[in-house]
Amino acid sequence: MKSYKEYFIFLWKNLSKKNKNRFFIVFLITVFLSVFEAASLGSLVPFLTAVTSPESILNNDDLMQILRPMGIDSSEKLALYATLLFIFITILTGGLRFYLIRLQYLVAHRTANDFSANVFNNMISREYSQISEINSSEIIAVLTQKMQQFIASTLLPFLMLVSSSMVFIVLMVGLLIIDWQLTSGLILVLGFTYGSGYFLFRKKIFRNSQIMSFEGNLLIKVIQETFGGIREIILGNHKEAVRERFDKSDRGLRDAQSSTLFLAACPKMLIEVVVFVMVALIAYSTFSEMGSVVMSIPTLGALAYAAQRMLPIMQQVYANVISIRGSKDIVKDICDLLLIPKKSENADCEPINQSYKLNEKYIDIPAFHDSIIFKDVFFKYRGEKYFALENINLEIRPGNRIGIFGKTGSGKSTLLDIIMGLLQPSSGEIFCDGIPRSSINREEWYRIFSHVPQSIFLSDTSVISNIAGLGNNVSLNEERALVAAELAHIKDDIEKLNDGFNTIVGERGLRLSGGQLQRLGIARALYEPSRILVLDEATSAIDPIIERRIETSLNGLQKDITVIKVAHRISTLEGCDIIYEIEDGQIVRSGDYKTVFNIKPES
Repeated sequence: MKSYKEYFIFLWKNLSKKNKNRFFIVFLITVFLSVFEAASLGSLVPFLTAVTSPESILNNDDLMQILRPMGIDSSEKLALYATLLFIFITILTGGLRFYLIRLQYLVAHRTANDFSANVFNNMISREYSQISEINSSEIIAVLTQKMQQFIASTLLPFLMLVSSSMVFIVLMVGLLIIDWQLTSGLILVLGFTYGSGYFLFRKKIFRNSQIMSFEGNLLIKVIQETFGGIREIILGNHKEAVRERFDKSDRGLRDAQSSTLFLAACPKMLIEVVVFVMVALIAYSTFSEMGSVVMSIPTLGALAYAAQRMLPIMQQVYANVISIRGSKDIVKDICDLLLIPKKSENADCEPINQSYKLNEKYIDIPAFHDSIIFKDVFFKYRGEKYFALENINLEIRPGNRIGIFGKTGSGKSTLLDIIMGLLQPSSGEIFCDGIPRSSINREEWYRIFSHVPQSIFLSDTSVISNIAGLGNNVSLNEERALVAAELAHIKDDIEKLNDGFNTIVGERGLRLSGGQLQRLGIARALYEPSRILVLDEATSAIDPIIERRIETSLNGLQKDITVIKVAHRISTLEGCDIIYEIEDGQIVRSGDYKTVFNIKPES
């Protein structure tokens, strides 16, 4: 997609039926408002005539045949009824205008909610490998800052552009009926001024759009990186450097926004001067020809009223066009995150939200009774030249204690991601109890795993909520959480906190030590029942004594629960049934602890 038309068509297709109906209601109300604007303008001329020159109406036999049956036979009654009619139409028009504005704001924000929800759902529904390729700051920027800009610079301007354009056309038609020559001249002046402004400023507007999109992403990234590494920034005395990065990005964003707003407001001042000079010249011309301006007061009044309504509308039309054009890159960013990536040949890029099928029927994961077998599995990350894993052949059986070790970057974590189904092999096959994994419902596959990653993520909620991994809106099993904490040997530490299990851990668990974080991660993995427990360097920050206690707890789990451990400390793997050594993406050694590490039996 490149053109604005394509973006809008795509966004319209992603809009809910309810919000589409709201757009139609806005359009319908706009049509009614245009009719009442025309009626308001049409009632102004009779009103001014009745007040300034009632005899011109009372002496008109055709008009009096209509007015006399209504009891209007004097200048006082004529002025009264004309005034009441004008007030009634004006109040009705104002009320309708008020309701339309309220509806426009509601529709704009509900539409943004639709797109935000769709973007969020699309992102969490993508493959793990696709999510990992996107910087989280881009997602945060779209869901927060850019979505708000989208409301202010695209949705509301679009809705107001539609209503303003219709009202402007109706007012112009009314003015052409009153005085076509003067109105034609006014149209030429307005068209030339605003058209020239747009033609002159369009490149600058497009450039501002690019700056706002880029700096908006960068600003979120700077904030995330700063507070994510605040310890290093303070200790390394990097505060001035990050302050300069923030200021430069923020200033670039604000300058681009102010420039676009200024360009949108530019023609207004010139047009106001030109229009009111025209009104003054018309009044003077009428006075010169007739010696009085009384006869032209109704026409001048109608023109002044129309100008008072039309100039803000024309300025709004122009400003809305500028705003919409200036937000093209923001719209593009939103559309990019709404798009679902297509399947790639050599990487983990299956279509989103598509469960695997065999004979057109979903197959739920078997109970993992027998084995998970890797047969000649290769894996290459998208865009990379070399394979991250090559010719992987291994077998996992229920109750196994499996160890994986190797140098940093050897492919250990990648192998775990493939075992858990987060990544899919580029070639080769994986079987579970003889069934190809590619034929198994992926959501069911995920359920057999509990995972403790190298870096534990905690939400800023209570300790017990983090163990349950539920947040605050789902009921948790407190007894199960306590058992999990005890198995992870974190229960005593938690009970020493001021509020015990109800203690708020702080953002990213900043109030806990590294070892406590890892043990809390282990407790979370043990909370949910699973068939395979995966520990990726899960005890690297835990002291050896506590680590051995945790090992004892894990060995005491049900015998059919499989444990897969990645570790740098060789001692961590001592209790494993089989150990795989990974080097440059290949399994170079395998066997039990003594075989792999050449440990001779004691004599």
